[in-house]
Amino acid sequence: MTELETAIVATLRAEAEGAAMTTDTTHEHDILENRLDHVDQRRRRVTWLGAVAAAVTIVLVVVGARAFTSSRTPEPVAPSPSASAPRHVTTAFRPTVSMVLPPWVATSKAVISRETDREAIWSVCDGDCGKAPASVLGVVAIASVLDASAPTGFSTVTKPEQLLASLDRAAAAGSLTILERTTTTVDGFPATVMSLDELRSVPNGFGCELVNGQACFDLLADWDRIAVIDYGGATVVVVASMPRTAPSATKADIASQFDQMLTTLSLSTPRRLTSS
Repeated sequence: MTELETAIVATLRAEAEGAAMTTDTTHEHDILENRLDHVDQRRRRVTWLGAVAAAVTIVLVVVGARAFTSSRTPEPVAPSPSASAPRHVTTAFRPTVSMVLPPWVATSKAVISRETDREAIWSVCDGDCGKAPASVLGVVAIASVLDASAPTGFSTVTKPEQLLASLDRAAAAGSLTILERTTTTVDGFPATVMSLDELRSVPNGFGCELVNGQACFDLLADWDRIAVIDYGGATVVVVASMPRTAPSATKADIASQFDQMLTTLSLSTPRRLTSS
């Protein structure tokens, strides 16, 4: 080893030791908690039966936690997930979901994900994960929705049509605009695919993971591409979200990638999801 190489090694070792001694683990923990808080902004009331796991990975569907602001929007990525691309398989969410993640998620270098038995969420950061995410992909199970005619203000969802009717009521009230609605199948199950423009905040307005209005998601000023799947009588929702201010071309690209992803998605054997 030359004298120059020896000097470089010594310098790097000293920098590494200094970084190890000065690392503020409390600060790093606070940064991670701040990131996860952004993913949870949409949820007003959450009741968990078990501990919620959080880790740096990827997701969708939001279905949940889709509140974010961003100074920049993600650049369009050509949608064409290869048949040989690696598949993501949920481990806690029920039913088990297997799918090829869309390029805008799979190729991102900054993604935070979380998964429980009721949701799988991927929050895609726009450079700095300490800020609100630029987009979110999620898969969620919806068990109740806002319903002014119900004694508790929420009605239990036993079929997807009830969630769709709730979104129609929100549109009639001027809370959102339904830009597009088509019927299709996802893994052989009946599904409705929609694009939504959320126009104003409605607490708990998107739907709830548990009965009686527990673990709910708000409507916010987002643009959404969603698939409402009739999974053997239960309602599974896949969602991609980003700010309404994102360029139209970006939204169209994300919608195309989302629809392509649906063709790769498969669900485990149907069974009625538990509601608590």
